[in-house]
Amino acid sequence: MNSIRETIILNVISKMAEIRKNKGYNTDIGQRVYRADRRYDPDVLPAVAIWPQKEESTREYDIDVNSMPVRIEGLYKYGKGENPSVISELILADLKEFACGRKWTLLFDSGGTYRPSPGDMITGASSGASAVIESINESGGAWDNGDQEGSFVLRRKIGDFTAENLNVGNELNIASTNATISSISAEYSLTGDLADDILIREGGTDEYPESSDQIHACSVSVNIRYSTITGNPYNQPN
Repeated sequence: MNSIRETIILNVISKMAEIRKNKGYNTDIGQRVYRADRRYDPDVLPAVAIWPQKEESTREYDIDVNSMPVRIEGLYKYGKGENPSVISELILADLKEFACGRKWTLLFDSGGTYRPSPGDMITGASSGASAVIESINESGGAWDNGDQEGSFVLRRKIGDFTAENLNVGNELNIASTNATISSISAEYSLTGDLADDILIREGGTDEYPESSDQIHACSVSVNIRYSTITGNPYNQPN
């Protein structure tokens, strides 16, 4: 049986694979995931690594409130002619969004003949609200018939969608929505709702690679706060 801490770590690792360009991220560091392992092969990069660290705990009425530091490191094969500072900023933005980004589920129907893809930016025709599509859940109908139904999982939402048509770039009315939308916290999507809070403490690149280096790294350090029953790391309080 895994402890709550181990379950959180495993949940985060399983989500790391989603950091891909076809999900709307800047990089493909999620194509390979390492856990506390420095045996990086430059030929299989980019990749992402997780480093769980020593936590602190406080006691509150037979409840242990734990703060687990975790370093998440994006790894990239440094190529001739590339600017490592530019690469660092792309990775840093991906890691920040991965660790703390909120998501939304937006219902849609009347899907048009254009089939949207993860990574597309949708825009509300009336509201001007926008968001990046992370995934699409199809529940009935068909895109080819213009009656697809389902829901979009969205990131980077700006503004509020109304009952309106949805556009993707020059593709107009790719679907319609009645504005039924629900929010998904980072704590829920990343840890299965086992964490109470996720806070980024710092992020960036400590040292840029020399011309002879093959591996370039950029990281964020986060605190994952979660609670367990005192003396029982396998269960959380009700």
